[in-house]
Amino acid sequence: MSTLQNLEARDNAIVRRELAKACRALACAVWYRYGMQDSVTNHVSAVAKAKDGNGIVILIAPSGVMWQNVTEECFLELNKETGEVIGEGVVPMVPRRMQLAAHRRRPDVEAAFHAHPQYATALWKDFTLRCIHPTSMAIIDRVVYDRHYDEKKDYKVAFDQLLSQLGDTNNILMMENHGIITVADTVAKAFDYMYKVEMASKIQLTAISSGVELKDISLEKAEAYRSVVAVNFPNIAQEHLDEVEKILHSSSK
Repeated sequence: MSTLQNLEARDNAIVRRELAKACRALACAVWYRYGMQDSVTNHVSAVAKAKDGNGIVILIAPSGVMWQNVTEECFLELNKETGEVIGEGVVPMVPRRMQLAAHRRRPDVEAAFHAHPQYATALWKDFTLRCIHPTSMAIIDRVVYDRHYDEKKDYKVAFDQLLSQLGDTNNILMMENHGIITVADTVAKAFDYMYKVEMASKIQLTAISSGVELKDISLEKAEAYRSVVAVNFPNIAQEHLDEVEKILHSSSK
């Protein structure tokens, strides 16, 4: 039985602002070239205090909005227990079910992101993420895999089973023939995990295409590396998200 504690929800306006920044950052076409937007089929969510101050809700973008067009105001609120939309607006069944399953399975997380990134999706068709670079060292023990992609009709059951694979401690679920889900206790961390898994996959595929034999780094060294990063860059995820937002803001002028 899970012993996870419920997250203390943050102010609605703050979470909306962070979520909008993360969506635009993941879709941005400036020099970072993250390019993780796949039409209107990707989705993110975050737990927050209700806008009217009455309870806790899940913020999610409405149907048909691309990440680069997301604003703080566009997010709809879902009832955390029933998944029903509060007020007016439409959220498709699939993203609603997946996001609800993520928050129900992991009450300790604020945000859940789902995307179909190019390199992570291509990598996962034949390989497993390997510990070969600082970026993969940072996440290697936070990743789990689903090798059974299935278009089941009972989405409520299917997504609950899918998200259960995250367990109580993992932050990244790589889904064969599908994409990636990241969860974290802040929006910035969920964003940063999505960036890191895509970058680590890109590095691995590039190395494989060169024909050289990959040299793996031990999990002990990876843990030591993460300890150094935690001390020297304690706010790296938030700083990363804030800096990308600055780039996006300056490029729009």
